[in-house]
Amino acid sequence: MDSGDQEYNSSKGQLLVSEPSLADPNFRCTVVLVTEHDEKGAFGLTINRPGGQTVADLWEGLTGDPCVSSTPVFIGGPVEQAAVFILHNREDLRDGSEPIIDDLYMGSSLELLQALIEDEVSAIWEGQQIYRVFCGYSGWGAGQLDGELAAGGWVIQPATAEYIFQTDSPELWRNSMDRQGGIYRFFSGMPTDPDVN
Repeated sequence: MDSGDQEYNSSKGQLLVSEPSLADPNFRCTVVLVTEHDEKGAFGLTINRPGGQTVADLWEGLTGDPCVSSTPVFIGGPVEQAAVFILHNREDLRDGSEPIIDDLYMGSSLELLQALIEDEVSAIWEGQQIYRVFCGYSGWGAGQLDGELAAGGWVIQPATAEYIFQTDSPELWRNSMDRQGGIYRFFSGMPTDPDVN
């Protein structure tokens, strides 16, 4: 990392909580974990949108091999929805994974996913291993996220592995609004679907 990177006001390792007024339907009532943010752009995973498939469905589609994992697959964002990313807490599997924050790593290899699935099924790490799988990601070009932050489209909150993994994902946006306090507590009670009023 050069000295220019150190001066950049990066949001890496932070949560972006969408403001209720954010008009983009891809990000309405979302919480995004920023995994990369520099002068070239930003990359993140929407962590509160489970999709309609399980890890078993995904694994069988990728490899043709059977799998029994009922872990849901999340929609990481609107970009490259065939790309697979994995957030996990396993320090012993950090090779090939990038540390994001304490006790949280991101990887994308089939070998990593296979190791997590095998350990989930065998219950070797029962109660200790936590992971989430995502298809797609949220991406911003150079200066784009900075502009959205300056315009007030997002609230920035600190991320912890515990908060990401232990908070019920469909309720994560509401919990984050409530956690922000003030007027945001009012928004935590609003429906996440604008057609439900």
